[in-house]
Amino acid sequence: MNTLFLVTFERPCVFFEAGVPVKIYEVPPLPSVFSAGAVVLNAAAPVDDIRKYLTTIRRTAESRLLPIFLTSPLPSDVAVLADGVVTTSSDVATYMERVWQRSNGLPEDKNADEERALLAFLYSRQSELVPVKSVGSKFYYRYPLAEAFCASSKEADEMLTQLQHRGLLARSRLIDRIRLCPECGVAQINYVDACPSCNSIDIVKLPFLHCFTCGHVAPQDMFIGSSGMRCPNCRANLRHIGADYDRPLESFHCNSCKFSFIEPDIIVRCMACDRVAATDELEVRTIHTLVLSDKGRTAVRTGNVEDIFALLDELHYVSPLFFEQQLGWMLQMARRYPEDTFSVIGIRLRNVPELVMRLGRKATQELLETFAGRLRQLVRTTDLATRTAEDTLWLLLPRTGSEGCAILHSRVLTLEEHTRHADGTRLDFVTYSYTEDGKRPADEQAKLVMAQYLSALGDNG
Repeated sequence: MNTLFLVTFERPCVFFEAGVPVKIYEVPPLPSVFSAGAVVLNAAAPVDDIRKYLTTIRRTAESRLLPIFLTSPLPSDVAVLADGVVTTSSDVATYMERVWQRSNGLPEDKNADEERALLAFLYSRQSELVPVKSVGSKFYYRYPLAEAFCASSKEADEMLTQLQHRGLLARSRLIDRIRLCPECGVAQINYVDACPSCNSIDIVKLPFLHCFTCGHVAPQDMFIGSSGMRCPNCRANLRHIGADYDRPLESFHCNSCKFSFIEPDIIVRCMACDRVAATDELEVRTIHTLVLSDKGRTAVRTGNVEDIFALLDELHYVSPLFFEQQLGWMLQMARRYPEDTFSVIGIRLRNVPELVMRLGRKATQELLETFAGRLRQLVRTTDLATRTAEDTLWLLLPRTGSEGCAILHSRVLTLEEHTRHADGTRLDFVTYSYTEDGKRPADEQAKLVMAQYLSALGDNG
């Protein structure tokens, strides 16, 4: 049967061999699965129908945690939306009970957002988020299960990035290592052999000869004439290899500039933006499976998935990747124009978890709101902010020298007194500031500089 049918299992599980009837739907209405303990989908149905139905189930609040099984294997981008292939109802029963036992202890919230839904799904399965290959995607890999909970693949990528930054998801198994265009960040790049003299790609691999008489090296065809082998440069007759001539190391010839060479250069051309770059300019990105961290499991059990530090993101916030890219651009500008200095200030909040335990979440949020509001008054509209960890904030201050940085730094330190609770408890933080003067070595790129900033901030407390 190629119809997309499903079989629903009630709890406790109905066993086929016991002769107890189960409900079979040839045209599966979604509400029919809301009260089911598990369902099995006919994998012989059209794959697009199965993909669409699975996505709908995962995106619907009443059924997103429902155990779903397939009757046979399907492509990986569809299979990850289900819970595997089963052949007997006893397999369904065992897995179904395990999932619902873990799910029953979770806070109920039918209005849970995509983040909560995905984290709850991973918690109920004790499973990992698996990437699958997708030639058309930006990074050659995508996470279909995360996309099923979101409106688009872009939203899914952003959600996973934020969950990792907040420490709720952690990397697990390494799947692949890819390289990205340094301009637009996509993985669709082409590696091309090119002439090391003029960078032309119009090169050919040919047999070469080396004349012992004059030392001339050229493609073999240029030595062959109607009267035998003769050097095109000195006209000497070449009869014996090893005595009159030999084969040199050169094996490539450029049709554009006529240069001969041993090995070609490798250049990279982005298929999206046409940027041409050297291989050492490419950004390396690792692809991993993702799992719930200890912090993530605690957040799912307590229902406190929201990030209390998100109040800091209202401060001219940009993503850490964009912040790093801007830092790299400013480093280059400072090296070329030493007078074009800039500064960086780092702030790490040290006692927010303790404040939540002592004062409660609401009072702690009020302190953070006060801190963020006063800090917002200190920074300019041209300044940028990001968080590299949930409690670590960075300010990037263009055209700010050491004197201006010192003034702002001192004002930031005074905020500690303005974030004091009625019982005397206050927000505790450490800071670090640095003014770039363009004297860093050229090989110190933004990623390394950012790591140095983080280490310095850590040394301060």
